[in-house]
Amino acid sequence: MNVLEIFLMVAGISLDLFAAIENEGAQLARIKKKTLFINTCLITLLQLIFFFGGYAACFKLNSLGVFQSIKGFGEAIAFLVFAFLGVLLFIKAIRKKDIEEKRAEITKKTYVRIIAVTTVYTLIAGCAAGLLATNVILLFIMIIICSIAVVILGLYTGYLQGSRFRSLMYLIGAILLWLAAIGILVRLIAMYI
Repeated sequence: MNVLEIFLMVAGISLDLFAAIENEGAQLARIKKKTLFINTCLITLLQLIFFFGGYAACFKLNSLGVFQSIKGFGEAIAFLVFAFLGVLLFIKAIRKKDIEEKRAEITKKTYVRIIAVTTVYTLIAGCAAGLLATNVILLFIMIIICSIAVVILGLYTGYLQGSRFRSLMYLIGAILLWLAAIGILVRLIAMYI
């Protein structure tokens, strides 16, 4: 994957996290800096673990030659994965789900639920990136930056504005993932020309 495709992928899956955190920010009575710091670190760490868990598994399968007999297999799977994740985010964007905006504290159980839902997408995206043997250092840096940014911005956006941007973030995330998928598809087609 090139730098643009990596950015599109990481930003796309990060916007799912933004929307989930924004919902929780809309329910906060106040933002505690210490809790924000701890939860930002925890979410970023878990994003890295799940992404690189998926990456390592699929990279290992690819390096063992499991898929070597099929030209462009990694690209085809990555295209399907990013297109599918884009569809899932698009469905979330158009689905009208009311969020009760109340003022309370976010519990650890709530953060665990957010992490569980968003890391599934992260794990799948990591697997697709592993099939393409993507630059690990660049992925690591982008995931850290995007995770920290979306947790902080999502929480404060929800706290100050409510959950009004949730559907828009899902839609932008879907578009970014589709653009990454198109880039991979173009490369896949070029293999056969």
